[in-house]
Amino acid sequence: MGDKQPNKSPLTQTISLEQLAGMLMIPAGFVRRFWWKIGLFTAAGLLLGYLAGHFLIKPKYRALYIIAAEEEQTPGIERLAAQIGFDMGLTNPGGVFRGESLVQLFLTRSMLERALLTPMMHHGNSTTPAALFFASTPHSKKEVFRGVNFVPNQRGKDPLADSALYLTQKYVREKVLSVEKPDKKMGFIHVRCTHADGPLAAAFSQILINTVKNFYVESVTAKARNNVDVLRNEADSVQKLLMGNLVASASAYDLNVNPVWESMRIAQNRSVINLQVSVALYAELMKNLKLAEIALRKQTPLIQVIEQPMFPLERAGLKPWQTSLALGLLFFALAAFLAWVRYRQTEA
Repeated sequence: MGDKQPNKSPLTQTISLEQLAGMLMIPAGFVRRFWWKIGLFTAAGLLLGYLAGHFLIKPKYRALYIIAAEEEQTPGIERLAAQIGFDMGLTNPGGVFRGESLVQLFLTRSMLERALLTPMMHHGNSTTPAALFFASTPHSKKEVFRGVNFVPNQRGKDPLADSALYLTQKYVREKVLSVEKPDKKMGFIHVRCTHADGPLAAAFSQILINTVKNFYVESVTAKARNNVDVLRNEADSVQKLLMGNLVASASAYDLNVNPVWESMRIAQNRSVINLQVSVALYAELMKNLKLAEIALRKQTPLIQVIEQPMFPLERAGLKPWQTSLALGLLFFALAAFLAWVRYRQTEA
């Protein structure tokens, strides 16, 4: 059998406890010797952090819009009608814009550039969001972009302005705009704009929502609107034909025809047949036109603003007390480290 490990003696245990007590005495001596230096350094950090947060860090403000997009499914009767070849115009082609796709639509370059070039009033002056946001980017200080102008609703005419517009929409997408759907089961979409100019953030949020809303509605209802336009043109043409047949029928009956000669009634009968056909055709077109208009109204999606920003806007980023606390903790850690190094050197 192997030798058993000897038990530790009470003397060894006593020495270990004494060593532990000695180790605990080191921090106490350290604190007594350097507490005022650490405290003074921490207080300086707190003061500098507060001054920096109050005077050096420019505050930013957050404008939040909460919108809801209606996502109506196609009813069963319309799906059944589509299977047998009857198109009521209710099939919703806007499914591509549902859910996360609608969120990403806000962040596309096309939508952002359209919104950035939309005219707006800012502090009593007519301008565009692109001009205001571009002034906040570091690119505005470059010599090549000096004097660049953003003309409302015009793209592709000035390469320099297009380049500046691209840089502006990139800055807005990365630094200013945030679009998300917090709850996947609900249709609420949060559109946030954070900028040092609070009124600009609120105004641009509304402009972007209107831009996306118009594009969304036009895209979803394109087929239904086309059906309505075609049916309306056909109804107008048949109505003109009906009026002409009505006049021709009345003129034919005005003729003094000998009732013995049946061959003379051919023109009257022909005018009656044409009139009846025109009436039936016009009635059918009007029925289809009304159905198409109802389909267009049902298919038009609803994007409703649930909540909009109210002034004063919520302040974003670190507040002065937060920067004071952060810098105070940093100064405390730095002072404690330097004091500990000095303490170990003197004790060695």
